[in-house]
Amino acid sequence: MTATLPIFRRAAASATTFIILAYVMISHIFLVPRCNAVRIHFPLWRVLRTAPAKTVNASIPIEELKPFSRSQSGEDLHLFQKYFCGVQNGTFLELGALNGEHLSNTYMFEFKLGWRGVLIEGNPNSYESLWKKRPNAITIHSAVCSEYQIVHYVIKYSEVGGILEFMSDSFKALWHKNWKSYTEEEAPSVPCYPFSALIGLAGIRHVDAMFLDVEGSELSVLQSVPLGDFSVNVMVIEAIGREPEKEARVRAFMTNAGYKHIESWGRSDWFVRNGWQPLPCPH
Repeated sequence: MTATLPIFRRAAASATTFIILAYVMISHIFLVPRCNAVRIHFPLWRVLRTAPAKTVNASIPIEELKPFSRSQSGEDLHLFQKYFCGVQNGTFLELGALNGEHLSNTYMFEFKLGWRGVLIEGNPNSYESLWKKRPNAITIHSAVCSEYQIVHYVIKYSEVGGILEFMSDSFKALWHKNWKSYTEEEAPSVPCYPFSALIGLAGIRHVDAMFLDVEGSELSVLQSVPLGDFSVNVMVIEAIGREPEKEARVRAFMTNAGYKHIESWGRSDWFVRNGWQPLPCPH
């Protein structure tokens, strides 16, 4: 799958007509359903242009943003107010993107502030809506693991779905009491690739904000992130339902990777890359 990426890049350097043709062909190739294969959609802007330089407009009132907020607990508004006040044309990455609108942490940033980014979703049903609702984002259908494997993705109750093999016992006891009897329709097999392979396919090495919401498999995902080659200014990692021992391991991992735990706010732990300064809104 990744062997096609150099062809994509060479096409981007050739004539405009050939660029568009290559874009259409690759989008359709990856969007064709196939067993245990990564599916990816590149928006047209990814081929024809790069995002304009980042600008800051601190005059944007929060009341103007609220109609576009889709986060479950206001994470998007909090990220704007405390870390990226007025920042437009930034970049994001969201793992566990659902359908791109419901409970989305990045919807407001894309549609109101002009941000661009990557959305990764393992639920095959959610992905069908994701790439249609968010055509301006790079969307990828795959679960994320420390090494390649085939896993079972629970699609019942999509908000609390996720990789069955990585769910904690307490999470399964709360939301998936009958998980042992799930059928292939309820927990289909999906590909699970290392994060490094997926961001290589997307062609990115840095984002301003990254949201990680994968219902218990956060540590496995983080272990596949090549933080030496890929940087994030603010990392937001869901902590609700995580067992204390696993939470301590996540925080220790992030500390060793060069990130500082700033706060536990809402449903998540918030980390900032060492050396990066937040841009909070004035009170």
